[in-house]
Amino acid sequence: MPSIEELIATEEISKEQAAILEKLQPGCYCEHKSWGYGKVTSLDEVTGVMTVDFERKTGHKLEVLFAIESLTPLADEHIYALRKGRPEEARALAQDNPVELLRIAITSLARRATPEALMAVLTPDPIPLNEWKKWWDSARKAARADGRFTFPAAKTQPIIFTEKAKTSKSLIQTAIQSKGIEQALRALMEISRDTASLRDHKEEAVALLTRVDELLSHKPTTNKTKQDLLKLALARDLLAEELGVQPSDHVRTVMLLGTLESQVPELINSLPAVHQKRLLEVIAEREPETWHAAVVGLLRIAGQRLLTSIRDFLSERKSDHVFNEGIERAVRELNLSSEGLIWIIKNRKNQNSLINPRLFSALIAAIERDQIGDTRSARLHDLVISDRTLLTDLLQNADPVEVRDMTRQLLLASVFDDMNKRSLLARIIKKYPEIESYVTTTPGKSREAAAAESSTAAAQSEGGKLIVSWSSLKRRKDELDELINKKIPANTQEIAIARSYGDLRENSEFKFAKEQQAVLARRRAELEADLMRAEGTDFSNPDTSRVSIGTTVTVSGPYGRETYSILGAWDADPSRNIISYLTATARALMGRSPGDVVELPREDGTTVTLRVDKIEPFNGTLD
Repeated sequence: MPSIEELIATEEISKEQAAILEKLQPGCYCEHKSWGYGKVTSLDEVTGVMTVDFERKTGHKLEVLFAIESLTPLADEHIYALRKGRPEEARALAQDNPVELLRIAITSLARRATPEALMAVLTPDPIPLNEWKKWWDSARKAARADGRFTFPAAKTQPIIFTEKAKTSKSLIQTAIQSKGIEQALRALMEISRDTASLRDHKEEAVALLTRVDELLSHKPTTNKTKQDLLKLALARDLLAEELGVQPSDHVRTVMLLGTLESQVPELINSLPAVHQKRLLEVIAEREPETWHAAVVGLLRIAGQRLLTSIRDFLSERKSDHVFNEGIERAVRELNLSSEGLIWIIKNRKNQNSLINPRLFSALIAAIERDQIGDTRSARLHDLVISDRTLLTDLLQNADPVEVRDMTRQLLLASVFDDMNKRSLLARIIKKYPEIESYVTTTPGKSREAAAAESSTAAAQSEGGKLIVSWSSLKRRKDELDELINKKIPANTQEIAIARSYGDLRENSEFKFAKEQQAVLARRRAELEADLMRAEGTDFSNPDTSRVSIGTTVTVSGPYGRETYSILGAWDADPSRNIISYLTATARALMGRSPGDVVELPREDGTTVTLRVDKIEPFNGTLD
């Protein structure tokens, strides 16, 4: 391999790249964005190949030019270099000076220094895994007292280290002197982590609340300003409660919510749990008659922390049934987010009514959205694969037909590769050996024929066509257009770039790009098939003598009156009680007239008796 000077002279590498190569010498610790931390063990100057021992991939070989582009050399004071290069020193710090060890770890990880990331980098060495919780509680307490560490309320946010410690009084003064909403919010969030100290500076703290009320009087001009105002109001409420002070009437959060309400769905998941609870209280205060529906409407977009907050909030108000019914409906209509489904899986011992084969359909639908959406995620997919008892738990009380139907759904699912699919099927067969013959061959049908039959049955309405709104039809066409003209070409380019890195067997970028190619191809085929069967409509002039597509039906039953707007296959919006005509609820209502009594299916397998009171044309709007 040419010397570094020769590489620079021939312009094969820049001076900046040469500086990186000078550090990437044998014995140097480094980091790769996909493979994590490692140590350079050798550099063959003849072949220009570098060997790196990554934690989960030892003896990995990289061409020098690729190594320069993909590896980040780590300084000697980096936490990984300390752990691996000087383990005795790291253990001594863990025992004698935990605050200093935390400082090193947090500054090493920078904006990635969440509690979870710190645990990953500090266990099992220098801190044994079984001692982590005790050590962390003690170290965190000492770090808080130190004053240089800022611990966020949300566990997913990083811990911040600053060289100069901040006092409560200085933080209050900073907030009072703040020139804008964003600056005041940052100071207020820091102060809120130690509200007890406010009592020692009550006069200054009351002045701070006066300043915050002034800022809350500003008229927001952008969505970000609206979100910051809402965050500021929630933080203000908690501090005001601590001090026993009432906010000014015109900037009470319940009054502000009128102009900020549109920001709630986008914002609420990112809030700390204590602020989520406060926001739910404000919603209940503002909508005393309809707050149940408003809170339930948040379930379909809720992450794990918010679901816990909503469950606890409703439980405190003796409304557990509202939470349970809302979750069941979101699962039934395939509208629960991936994070919501992860929450159900993790809490399934307390959610028995949801643990059945029907949940599997919601899991498949959510994983499909994750693989195609702009914000791609594999968390739910990986959890379904790694949770060894999930499928058998879903089938715990299933009858043979349900076992077969769920197995068939798994066979037809395009979201799992063949290896993972076989692993999942093996778990079912282990508990239900009789299903093996069904897996081997579906009597009288190939798997392709079974898939075709399933697809046809799903849309068996109106002569085999899918009835959809013009707006949802346009969205599907736009999605197909984006796939064909943007995402697929971009993926092709990613494959070409990844292939240029060499050694495809050890090339994770190439493997991921090829997996995405298959996902995009499947989605394109699905969209093209759906669009061939789709028939657009504006739902005008529906037959209101009976429940039909395009009507809004009012029903009454044991839980009062409810309305359902029955629209197209792709128009469901549970927050507005709009359901697809293909759902079980819609099918039970279709063809009914005012005065008819109907049994609607529930998620737990039972039914509820309702009376059709009124049928009228749908007069809402569809985005």
